[in-house]
Amino acid sequence: RRDVMARAIFLEAAAGRGVNGGVYVDCGKVPAALLAGQFAFYSKALAKHGLRLGKDMLVAGPCAHYSLGGVVIDPQGRTTLKGLYAAGEVCGGVHGANRLAGAALMEACVFGWRAGRAAAADPAVPPTAFAPVSVLAGLLPEEQQVLTRLKRQLRDLLWKHVSLVREEEGMVAALQHIRALESAAQAMPLGAEQHIFLQRCIVAECITQSAFIRRESRGVHYRKDFPLLSEEFSGHTCCRLRNGKVVVQFQAKHTQAPTRGRPESKEEAQQKNRATEASDK
Repeated sequence: RRDVMARAIFLEAAAGRGVNGGVYVDCGKVPAALLAGQFAFYSKALAKHGLRLGKDMLVAGPCAHYSLGGVVIDPQGRTTLKGLYAAGEVCGGVHGANRLAGAALMEACVFGWRAGRAAAADPAVPPTAFAPVSVLAGLLPEEQQVLTRLKRQLRDLLWKHVSLVREEEGMVAALQHIRALESAAQAMPLGAEQHIFLQRCIVAECITQSAFIRRESRGVHYRKDFPLLSEEFSGHTCCRLRNGKVVVQFQAKHTQAPTRGRPESKEEAQQKNRATEASDK
């Protein structure tokens, strides 16, 4: 499992046993035919930098790769905003607590096709008016430096406290710093760049609060202070913005999809699946 390997590398580096935030990878015992065949892409890419896969020691480390959370959609890609459809990585809940390799492309194809069909069949929806975002011709050098510093601080903060290994003390500190960065950005006339950064702060708070209330480890979410899985948290966390503040709610699995006030039977589930498959053809 990639999440286990990434977490192991992260912990090795955090303990001071890593190399530039990662660990050495030695492919010396991998058959040359395999490196030239199945891993030909990597061999050619490394060769451009003067490195030989199977001969030279490589340094590998974890990085942000895919977001498992996102917009809430129904099976046809509808969001809670009338007329707005979504598909792909922007959506949440499709992969659960972990994503299998190759499933991202399948997700985009399936839900992209469904959302496209549903949107095409949707009656015309009057355009929604959004408040315009002022765009400056360009930031002054000192303003650009401030914005760059704020972005770096937010990135480093999340990587330190809300990435592969999480615990309560670090997440409490992260929430305090996120709100401090948000206040600092609000005090500066940074135009559209300010708006974008404030949106990043909201997303950062959603992630941190969701991880904070989930007092267990599940999939890629790992709590050092709660390392075991708990059925109490079998469900989803949902974030909403109310009066400018992030509100997080936990939705337990057993309360999510009742059918006429009772659990869905096996026969009803099979019938629903057949109807969905028929609509997809």
